[in-house]
Amino acid sequence: MTVLGWSDFVSACGPRFDDCANREELVLACAGDTEIACAVYFHAGEHSLAWLASPVPALQGRSPLETLAAGRGDELRKVLLRMP
Repeated sequence: MTVLGWSDFVSACGPRFDDCANREELVLACAGDTEIACAVYFHAGEHSLAWLASPVPALQGRSPLETLAAGRGDELRKVLLRMP
């Protein structure tokens, strides 16, 4: 499934992700998904790894890491697109 608008969103997040000091670690934490890592860094910045491990109400209280581990990356993508 493709999340509508995802590619454009990731493209817009890219320049900030270029400055990510722990880029490789973040991509690994995101199950190797560079696009999700990019969007997470755009929203959470240096707190990205902590955010990944935190419960998120929009994910029914699951953490983004739990969501990815359950193979529900599209659900996480939708949440990231809706974040202010």
